[in-house]
Amino acid sequence: NYLEQFQNIIEDTLFGGKVKKFGKNPFTSIIDPLEFQIVQNYLEEGISLMTFFGHASSGYGFSQNIDQPENWNNQSKYPMVIGLGCYSGDVHNPDTNSFSEQIIRPINSGAIGFISTVKQGFTPFINFYTRKLYKMIGEYGYNKSIGQQMVMTVDSLDQSTSLITWEPKFESNYNGMSLQGDPAVKINSHILPELVLSEQDVWTEPSVVDLSKSSFDLKFKVYNLGRAFRDSVFVELKQELPDGSDTIYSKFVPGILNEDTITFSVINQPESSIGQNIFTISIDLPISTIQEAFDESGNNRIQYLMNVSSNSIVPVWPYDLSIVGNPTDTLRVSTINPLESSNTYYFEIDTNIQFSSPFLKTQSIVSGGGVIEAIPENWSNSISNLNDSLFFEDSVVYYWRSRPDSSVVDWKIRSFQYISNKWGWSQSHIDQFKKNEFLNIEIDTLNNIYNFSPTLKSITCKNYIQHVALGSEWSGTYWEVSGEIADYGGHINPAIMVGVVDPNTLNYWKTPFIDNSTTPPSILNPNNCFGQYNGDPAVCGNTSLIGRAREHGYFIFKNNSPSQLDSLASMLSTKIPDGYYIIIYSYIPNNFGGTLLYNSPLYANWPTNLFSAFQNLGATGFTNSNQPDDGFIFFCKKGDPSTSVEIRSDTIAPGFVPSQLLEFSTTVTSSLESGKMISGIVGPSNNWKNIYWKQRALENPSADSTRLKVYGLNSLSSNLKTLIIDTNFTNKDSITNLQSIDSSFHYLQLEMETSDDSLLTPGQIINWLVTYDPLPDLAINPKKSWFLDSNIIQQGDSIYFSVAIENISPFDMDSLKINYHLDNDNGQLNIPYPRQDSLRAREIIIDTIAISSRYLKDEYLMWVTANPKINNFEKDQAEQFYFNNLAQRKFTVLKDNTNPILDVTFDGVHILNNDIVSPNPHIIIELNDENPFLILNEDIDTANFQIEVMKPNNSSWERINFFNGALANLEWYINEEENKFTIEYDPVFNQDGVYKLRVQGQDKTGNSSGDEPYQINFEVIQKSSITNIYNYPNPFSTKTHFVFTLTGSEIPNKLEIQIININGRLIKQIHLNEIEDIKIGNNMTKYFWDGKDEFGDPVANGVYIYRVISEINNLEIDHRESEGDKAFTNGLGKMYLIR
Repeated sequence: NYLEQFQNIIEDTLFGGKVKKFGKNPFTSIIDPLEFQIVQNYLEEGISLMTFFGHASSGYGFSQNIDQPENWNNQSKYPMVIGLGCYSGDVHNPDTNSFSEQIIRPINSGAIGFISTVKQGFTPFINFYTRKLYKMIGEYGYNKSIGQQMVMTVDSLDQSTSLITWEPKFESNYNGMSLQGDPAVKINSHILPELVLSEQDVWTEPSVVDLSKSSFDLKFKVYNLGRAFRDSVFVELKQELPDGSDTIYSKFVPGILNEDTITFSVINQPESSIGQNIFTISIDLPISTIQEAFDESGNNRIQYLMNVSSNSIVPVWPYDLSIVGNPTDTLRVSTINPLESSNTYYFEIDTNIQFSSPFLKTQSIVSGGGVIEAIPENWSNSISNLNDSLFFEDSVVYYWRSRPDSSVVDWKIRSFQYISNKWGWSQSHIDQFKKNEFLNIEIDTLNNIYNFSPTLKSITCKNYIQHVALGSEWSGTYWEVSGEIADYGGHINPAIMVGVVDPNTLNYWKTPFIDNSTTPPSILNPNNCFGQYNGDPAVCGNTSLIGRAREHGYFIFKNNSPSQLDSLASMLSTKIPDGYYIIIYSYIPNNFGGTLLYNSPLYANWPTNLFSAFQNLGATGFTNSNQPDDGFIFFCKKGDPSTSVEIRSDTIAPGFVPSQLLEFSTTVTSSLESGKMISGIVGPSNNWKNIYWKQRALENPSADSTRLKVYGLNSLSSNLKTLIIDTNFTNKDSITNLQSIDSSFHYLQLEMETSDDSLLTPGQIINWLVTYDPLPDLAINPKKSWFLDSNIIQQGDSIYFSVAIENISPFDMDSLKINYHLDNDNGQLNIPYPRQDSLRAREIIIDTIAISSRYLKDEYLMWVTANPKINNFEKDQAEQFYFNNLAQRKFTVLKDNTNPILDVTFDGVHILNNDIVSPNPHIIIELNDENPFLILNEDIDTANFQIEVMKPNNSSWERINFFNGALANLEWYINEEENKFTIEYDPVFNQDGVYKLRVQGQDKTGNSSGDEPYQINFEVIQKSSITNIYNYPNPFSTKTHFVFTLTGSEIPNKLEIQIININGRLIKQIHLNEIEDIKIGNNMTKYFWDGKDEFGDPVANGVYIYRVISEINNLEIDHRESEGDKAFTNGLGKMYLIR
């Protein structure tokens, strides 16, 4: 419970720690080995504060000790240690090796300080002290030094215990707490928060998203690397859909203490979500409420790419609403998943959207995923079922649709118009116009005409009048239009907030802002400078973005600024046209000024013209003699005083008043005599040509007023539209000079504005067409080529992959960039790949790549992206679609977990521990690895070996390096066929005694030759000597070998054994130096005597005498004593033959 109290304190504000607790079984002496390693890992990563709580002593530390401080491996990441136990802080003993000193003394390791009692610790008292100390570290003394925090702790304890009789336990456990370390040290404190997002910590649930789910959860972690806070922070999730449109989700979340996981529920949109979705995650952006240590947005915004899969298809050629110039063509669809298994795909084409005319043709195709093609020759007439090839008639609009054989995927319908040798975009049939956006206009489908139809929207305002400083007015005060929050909160001073709604569009006005996300930067709402406080100062001088780098949905006029109040009067009187809806409300932050009194000075600065402006709008309670009370909401339709609404705070006696929530809601109606029709996006194109149109009036004579506006757009992801043409929309006309349009406008949008204040009928558009050079479209098409040799790869092997990329359009592409990358839990690995040749109309590139798996392991998702986006924004080359540029395939790399085999020999022999070896041995170290793909074949592989020697009477290891300066210290050889790496080591051991050799080797993937290094002891004796030679076994029946020990560095040039019978006759002479491979150290001959004489005849049973002659350079070798010497007499040995 005590540790939980400490945890609750330090995890809260302001420290915001992340606590891990470890303990041990009271009946064991050590903590669990697994937890032991976890603690070690945390120490290496870096921790701030470590607290021991348990039995302790000055010399041996705590009963749950961890590894020695020298092994913490935590250079520059030293924790403060608090020891709660008896005597653990007693550094004043003559013993200079107290536990606390062991903790803080190591160089480049250990702790930066140690706090503990120098006397006996009593649990309630050391708990009380530590709880107070934690409070000082984590909250009351946050950002102070540890010395100051300890002083504050004792001061607080003195106050808490002032009425308690003081006794030695208090003295020992309160004032007796000792700090060993620098009292100026601060424990991981920060002036401000610092919020960080990481692309590695984003995921979805479920992990694989497809259209079978109506929604999915996108989760991500937010880290606060600075000071903890509890204020709400704004989080936004922007989803860019494969078709270029976007959806924004946002919310406020509680303050981030250390880290938190945030979840957004994302709605799957069947027509739009399929394919690669780009999620932009932002925290404290664009609405910034938290001042951070580093005021940049780089770590507050990240992107996450995710693919929504489906067995659905997308029609890709002809483009929707396109003009095609060829009299016949192949209709094409792309499967969302290019690797979709085989299915039946159905196509239909007709001249009406109901697919019910005699022209209706059908075609079915059995195919795998990729590009499915309905060729002109394979169509059948729907009535006769006979072959009916497809040819187009000039200026006719065709509707076509396709679907896979599926119970859940509907028809995908598109349309196009054939005009010989023309290319572009067209709406020439009334059913094509149904895709447009209509404002105050609707289509009468029965009579195929357009009528005016007003739009309804709601306007809501909530104004939280707060009389205690809790900050509820920040998120509780806002105004919205039909559920969309226009803006919320305010700034640091009391102000008047103004919202304006256009009666024609029912869109609300916004402040100026320069959007730097577009190229070039876009200036939004440049004419909305009315002398207000808020806005982009680069557009409107003397304004502020108030920490929100975006457009604002209201205009702020501060109560304490006479110039702004005068500007407000001007805006209300002269800048807002009649008929516009106006919402005005007060904003008073955090009980401003202390006690809020009715008739307070908040409105004392209002000029006379501001009161007049309100009165002209219809206000009755806004006068010099009757100023607003505390808070208010005012609404009106300018020019119609009867629409005004006033809502005020309660009128009660001056003084403190209860907090109040003022609420207002109404419904507004758009114009009944005007409207707009706005086309979808036209393009993309790099070369615009002409616009043609035709329209008529329902009555003659007509009172219609109709205009055509053409807007340019840089990209689909930008909300900025630039008006480039504004002209009368005559009955029939054209504009033929579109080549003058700026080349940065890849998209156009057409808008028809129509009004009729007499007969209330809109203009009737018949068609509008734009001719231009369309952009090409390419698609990954596995039907033409796809190869992945295996889904399971042995680490080190190469992954061979081939894919077909097809230009499915009749337009050329330039040289093609192709990206390959691998995704797994550890992030993204990009595979370098050169740009390919140009991809001409209807041509195919079969792209092949080999990827080494040397540094890969476990599961990967391989992505191939044709014509990739640059920095996730614009494509390398502009093209029509993007969803069909992507393919992915999972594969698994089986990690090489097999240990290599290490082999060590001395002079060609595997010695035993403590064997004698030559002072100049030839040591061969061989590492054999079983993996045929990861060959030890590079000089850099020498780094995979650690060779060390410990000399006699020494306790430290000496590393044997492969190079001594520029000279090779070791020789090495590579046998690629056997994947064997051989090292030859020729040392000179010039000191008698026992040496130690330690060797560890690793393969290419880091697998060691063993859990522990190979280690062996061996003895070096420089003086040449030889023991008596023993025969073994003795007695023997069929054969006997000879055993002896040889020291020194030279092999005898004469080593003979003479066997003599009991009669003194020489029956056998053996020249061991000629027939045996003699080595320094222990020898047991391969040669054996089989009991036969020089002539090969068996000798009789019995006892035989033998003697040894050993010489080096004609000098007899000194005798080396051994335990078996007692079996020899005058250098003669006996052997017994028993058959």
